[in-house]
Amino acid sequence: MAGITGRYLLGGDTPYLSRFNPRQGRMAHQLGLAFSVGLGAVRPGILFRVPIDDFLNDKIRFVLGLGLGIQFK
Repeated sequence: MAGITGRYLLGGDTPYLSRFNPRQGRMAHQLGLAFSVGLGAVRPGILFRVPIDDFLNDKIRFVLGLGLGIQFK
């Protein structure tokens, strides 16, 4: 699965938001890819996201995550 995700920015008081421009909107956009595979009742997966907005690129290069889903009967 692939897509574009966004994070709503609540304020610009934190240090990593010092380059935040509120006139451009209050969303930080990311390009994301996710993959998971079903193995019976267990579904392991991996997530990779890259920030698109310039002010996030300085602090966050990428996000790598692991996921685990369990199906209950």
